[in-house]
Amino acid sequence: MNSIFLIIFSVFLSFGIFGQKFTTSPFSSIGIGEFGTMEHPSFGGIGSAHTAVIDSFNVNFYNPSSYSFLAQGQPLFSTGVSTRLSTYTENESSYKTSLSGVNHFVFGIPFAKIFGIAFGINPFARNGYSISDKSALGNSDTINYSYNGTGSINQAFTGFSVKVLNFSNSKTTHKLALGTNLGYVFGSNSNERISNLSTLSSGGIEETKLQMKSFYYDLGLNYQLTFNKTSRFILGATYTPTQNLATTKDFGLFYALDVTDSRSVIDTVFSNSEKGLISMPSITSLGLSYSFRPNVDSTYNKVKIFQMSIFASYTETNWSEYKTNFVSDVQLTLLNSTKYAAGIEFIPHYNYFDRSKNIGYFSRIRYKVGGQYSTLPIERLGKQLVDKSVNLGFSFPIVSQRSVSSLNLSFSAGNRGNGEANSLNEKYYGINFGISIAPGLNDRWFRKYKID
Repeated sequence: MNSIFLIIFSVFLSFGIFGQKFTTSPFSSIGIGEFGTMEHPSFGGIGSAHTAVIDSFNVNFYNPSSYSFLAQGQPLFSTGVSTRLSTYTENESSYKTSLSGVNHFVFGIPFAKIFGIAFGINPFARNGYSISDKSALGNSDTINYSYNGTGSINQAFTGFSVKVLNFSNSKTTHKLALGTNLGYVFGSNSNERISNLSTLSSGGIEETKLQMKSFYYDLGLNYQLTFNKTSRFILGATYTPTQNLATTKDFGLFYALDVTDSRSVIDTVFSNSEKGLISMPSITSLGLSYSFRPNVDSTYNKVKIFQMSIFASYTETNWSEYKTNFVSDVQLTLLNSTKYAAGIEFIPHYNYFDRSKNIGYFSRIRYKVGGQYSTLPIERLGKQLVDKSVNLGFSFPIVSQRSVSSLNLSFSAGNRGNGEANSLNEKYYGINFGISIAPGLNDRWFRKYKID
């Protein structure tokens, strides 16, 4: 009952926070904003190298083929909150921002031994920034410019996975699974430009708003090869094809007596609303992981048996495919982006359910370290921007009632930009907290009662 209460509370919390700002980055002013979810508490510690993470402890919605590998009788709920502290610098100017928001809400259910389903909601794209500038006039006056962005686009999805191959011989086990996420993208974001003379509060306002309502999907697979039950190799892959998302674009030019008060608009110079399509880029991700532990006999639960896992992934996003078909649009020129991520996870004692007195709690914690390097789809001063970070994480088991529930925590430190002093650069620190909740031994979620 405690687990169910926590889930219900987290659901209401998630939907409440999904309406808030998800970014404070000026980089989100391009296109539909910053694309993708924020850092996941469980995967952040391994550099977000999540393409080949297949286990019973995580609902890995980044690779939908993972759902059928959740432990039987252990449906899993997961949610998390991310906080990011950023310092932006350009020439001699700098400013600091912070934000917090829910990065996902997902529920996974295995059934019939070979199937798995999941449903949830997560950010799809985020927009949020506030920039000011000035331009001198010949008559000693200046024009003030203000650029503001707000809004978020989210994705509600349902996923399905099936094991299409599962056989063993005396030394090896082979498993292959396929999966897909079918999503509905919804939400809006807006970009606003304000200009006025320093000596006057009146001025002009230009506003562009995108409202998106469309379907979206991605595909995934994983192949697992286990040797003598002591080591396991996993190859994972995901693919998101180019898709056209139905979008409404509202554009307006206004004159206001006071540009700081939206209610002071007295004249609409021009306004237009048109329906169109935004073509999103195709995304390909390849990942691998290797886990190993010592070969032991039946006394494994009386000694500490460690497990070490190594993860790596490569992701390519073809942003050159991004385009819109609005009549009023000038097409953006975006660069293809790549991401390299790697991480290590160490468990001093891998048997999660072992409650032997000689096995301390700290031996059950999952310790993680990783890093990532990625290029962004935009450039400044002729150089493509990069994002690089180092990461640290922990998964703390909730040891009551022999469930796979856990508290997950990860930290990141990194920077974005091109490193040039006269270009915008960001230095950031991230803290991500999440919880995964599964039924305990005495709980009955989705189980049939039997009457003798």
